[in-house]
Amino acid sequence: MCVTAVARSTNYVVSLLGLDSSSVRSEVSSLSESGLVGGMVARDESSSMKAAWWGVDGSVNTYEGFSHRSSSFVSRYGTIGLMSLAGLDFVDLREQGGDGNVWDVPLGSGSGFASANYGEDGKLVYFTDTFDAYQWELTSGLRFLGRMTEAAAASTIFSTGDGILAGDYFDGFNNIAFAWLPTGREYITDFRLLGTGPGGQLLGTKRDGRAGVWTPGVGLTMLQTPAFTVNQPMDMNAAGTIIGYRNSYGSDVLSSFIRYSNGQEFDFANLSNISSFGASVYGIYHINDAGLIAGTMRVGGLQRAFIARPVPEPASFLALASGAFFLTRRRKPSV
Repeated sequence: MCVTAVARSTNYVVSLLGLDSSSVRSEVSSLSESGLVGGMVARDESSSMKAAWWGVDGSVNTYEGFSHRSSSFVSRYGTIGLMSLAGLDFVDLREQGGDGNVWDVPLGSGSGFASANYGEDGKLVYFTDTFDAYQWELTSGLRFLGRMTEAAAASTIFSTGDGILAGDYFDGFNNIAFAWLPTGREYITDFRLLGTGPGGQLLGTKRDGRAGVWTPGVGLTMLQTPAFTVNQPMDMNAAGTIIGYRNSYGSDVLSSFIRYSNGQEFDFANLSNISSFGASVYGIYHINDAGLIAGTMRVGGLQRAFIARPVPEPASFLALASGAFFLTRRRKPSV
């Protein structure tokens, strides 16, 4: 009997997400474990965008409130957050229930929201314009988490779901990443946070373009990246797969990468049919534990949201025996 092992990388099939009848462009902001995608749509390149979310079949739903100046983002469990936007500031925040109901999120303090996100545990976390941090969930209500003691507003906020709140702010010279642990607060100078991992990891980049993974309480691990590039690691799933995008110094041309937990890295263009869309620019921003990837590409001068689905690998082992049936075993995608 002859047994042959075949090693291949997972491939992805890219599909554009749908638009409503009045829109021609779209962007993604988030991805749930079930494949629900959050983002926004607009009727042209210059008009304001309205909140949108896409079902697992790619069909689009939109929120017509907030005078069509809004965005949506979904938690990993599928709850939809609706944000009203004035410039870059949050001025209102609501949550869409699975039954179609919309609830107003209490502000807690101050006069407006500064930044918001869903934590790994599915609970909403946000900073107000008075530097106060809160956690909110419909069933458990509002919880005060603490106040920024620095004289700067946090530009991002993340919750790892294990009692750690994190974010970053600009002190006039550097991006300062911070993490509020039950035992105290930690800081890293020159580190801008971009995403989270399932085990309390925080993904980010330094001013020189190098990417790293920070685990508060443990330390910062820098990733091996190509020389003279600016790297943006955006998301990480339970398998340890990191996705993101990069560009070379002085170039606006972006390429997206998939980095597996064993350190192997691949150009997304070589693992997918993204080139068939004639996209001039694209980026991948979110990955879930099933290996689904959400991103945005530019086609015909317009931004379009897309979903990339992993294709199951061919049989990883093929056993051949004289006078016997072929025996095959499929592996899960290497994500």
